[in-house]
Amino acid sequence: MNRISLSMMAAVAAAFSVAAPAFADGGYKGSVKDAPVAEPERRCSGGPFAGAYVGLQTGWVRTDLDLEDQYPPYAGYSTDGDGWSVGGYYGYGWQCDRLYFGFESDINWTNADSTFGIAGQVLESSYDYYGTSRVRLGLAHENVLVYVTGGLAYAKVEHELNWAAAGFSQSDDDRKWGWTIGGGIQLDRGRWGLKAEVLYVDLGEETHNYSFGSYCSYCTARVKWEDDFVVARLGVSFKLQREEEHIPLK
Repeated sequence: MNRISLSMMAAVAAAFSVAAPAFADGGYKGSVKDAPVAEPERRCSGGPFAGAYVGLQTGWVRTDLDLEDQYPPYAGYSTDGDGWSVGGYYGYGWQCDRLYFGFESDINWTNADSTFGIAGQVLESSYDYYGTSRVRLGLAHENVLVYVTGGLAYAKVEHELNWAAAGFSQSDDDRKWGWTIGGGIQLDRGRWGLKAEVLYVDLGEETHNYSFGSYCSYCTARVKWEDDFVVARLGVSFKLQREEEHIPLK
């Protein structure tokens, strides 16, 4: 072979040695600049607010008592009261990127009440406990979740009418059912969480008839009680399971 042939064969061998790695996987690999950009994977099975949790909470309760159709001799009145509450809660949540959906239930002891007095008569509405079962829908950003919530509410409510001059006292207590709506903000701190939320609870209305027989055989009263309240509370929760870290294979 002459020198020109040997030079050409050397050039071809050098070119092949450069191109071979690019075809090793069955096709030519273009530059990084020309490679398609992969879409980010949407994760719906984890996140800082996903999973089961339990917690404790305490708050301030502001009650609202409306009295209507009181007879005789008053048309209706409204009064406010307040008290404290303490209780526990549990729930479960799902997080898909920034979107959050979950449910939560709680039960709380409270000393909240509302009292109204007129013409020697004292009417009082008091609460022993209350609870809720709600769905939560929110938007997460890193370790902060802002959410709205709503669902079922119930409470043990006692209605009492006292008339000292007549020596009359009557109370009626029952578990009342209603609804609740509200919102809040939650902060994730590893396996611990902190939340602050406000709920409005409406327990509907209830009518009681009273007869002052020993004082006045023909004297009666009819009172329609309307019970609702607002609760502002703080809670701390603990995750029942730790999110596993996904370590990429090398």
